[in-house]
Amino acid sequence: MSKVGMGLLLSAVLVLTPMWAAAAEFKVGVVDGMDVVSKSAAGKGVQDAIKRKSDDLGKPFAQKRAALAKEVEDFHCRLRKLLHHIVNLVGQMFHF
Repeated sequence: MSKVGMGLLLSAVLVLTPMWAAAAEFKVGVVDGMDVVSKSAAGKGVQDAIKRKSDDLGKPFAQKRAALAKEVEDFHCRLRKLLHHIVNLVGQMFHF
């Protein structure tokens, strides 16, 4: 092997040896971000702030939902009364 070839081989070995050693010590792990957030004090604070904001924003919708449910119930009540009245009128027409 020529001096140039030997020099290239030696250079490659010297450059790649630290990389192989680093690869042998390299560790890969998986981190569950939700687990970290839910267990940290800062994460709990953020979750509490989000919940408070969600509750604040949800109050008008809950009030509107309750008002709409009352309107629907009132409509059903009036509809039942109207149907009862119609049945009475039909009965009077045909002398039931």
